[in-house]
Amino acid sequence: MKMVSLARSPKEKIEQQKRYSEGTPADEMEDYPWGLTLRLSHEELQKLGMASMQIESGALYDLIGKAIVEGVTTKVVNGMKQNTIELQVTALALEPSTPEVPRSTALYGD
Repeated sequence: MKMVSLARSPKEKIEQQKRYSEGTPADEMEDYPWGLTLRLSHEELQKLGMASMQIESGALYDLIGKAIVEGVTTKVVNGMKQNTIELQVTALALEPSTPEVPRSTALYGD
């Protein structure tokens, strides 16, 4: 499975900012859309065997998951069909990334 970066490009940030007249300046926008955040509580961390681990912000972890497609929305914009899907995550595997792999390779593959 090839990893794909979902970070917004500078062009995408500028385009989104234009949609809102009083929006956040593009250079201050988050790299990833809010819907891509996955929040794990203490209970989920316990299930993953990570509740007692020392976890720090900025640490890189490998994540593998399974999800069910809960919904599909299709709309036509400027004559082009666009789909949006909603996923219900049903299972996860999470572990610290191996340090010998460069961060860019770990995130996006070779």
